Amino acid sequence: MLYRICGTGSLTGQGPQGHALQKFYRGLELPIFVDSFPDQLRRRLRIIPDKSGPLIFLRSFGTIPFWRETAPLPLAHPWLIYSELMYSSDPRAHEAAEEIKREFLS
Repeated sequence: MLYRICGTGSLTGQGPQGHALQKFYRGLELPIFVDSFPDQLRRRLRIIPDKSGPLIFLRSFGTIPFWRETAPLPLAHPWLIYSELMYSSDPRAHEAAEEIKREFLS
């Protein structure tokens, strides 16, 4: 549903992407890369700004983050997923990052 509403320029990050690759760690936050975030999109998603909420909208930086098309969302490159997981303060995210590194980046 999120992909349908946000459009083809959307991509989730870190936990959901890592989970899509390995089914190991999902995380508590949902980073979403979008081309733009107009007020109309916020209304369609029925969300309000919350600095401590689990949704994090980031402006996509071109086509670099898009690695592979899968259903229901495209996947980010494993290096991006690894980096975001290592940036997390959650030790389980670090464990998931090491698994992604071992499986996809070695």
